[in-house]
Amino acid sequence: MLKRFTNEEKKWLAENYPLNESREETFLRFTKEFGNNHSYSSVISYCKEKKIHKPKSMWKYQKGNTPWTAGLSKKEIKKHFSKESFKKMTTAYKKTFKNIKERNEYNVPNGMVLSDLGNGKKIIMDKKIYKCMQTDKALGRGEITETIYLIYLVKRELEKQLGKRIMRNLPQCQKKLKGEII
Repeated sequence: MLKRFTNEEKKWLAENYPLNESREETFLRFTKEFGNNHSYSSVISYCKEKKIHKPKSMWKYQKGNTPWTAGLSKKEIKKHFSKESFKKMTTAYKKTFKNIKERNEYNVPNGMVLSDLGNGKKIIMDKKIYKCMQTDKALGRGEITETIYLIYLVKRELEKQLGKRIMRNLPQCQKKLKGEII
């Protein structure tokens, strides 16, 4: 049977639910006041439905909070930990995240991406070329991917030597060049 909230209960929730206390504490006070007529979830659902919220100070992370490490140098932070625990804390991600582990294994420099060719081989690519190939859906095709990457590198080198961009032979490129095909 559906139990509706009385006007008294509605008024009490509107006044008391937004107080700076947990939902559980508010629900306990509600049951002391009105009895055990409603479940915890029905009270919470009613408040959400009527857009009655707890104050932002109840949220776990408040804007403006600063971590305890703010303003401390690496040396000062290290003082709070033993050598073993600090090393474990700072190197744990290198063991758990596959992409970081592979980047370290292949010594991939910044600005480069490690791409899987799809045939078990991996290749280090320039990030900009990788994004172009991703857009063209030319990744993960084995030797074809490797060949397309080499073509992009040659194109880039030609552009440097000529001092101008080399466009594809597409209709939209031809309009830009007013009929002139490079």
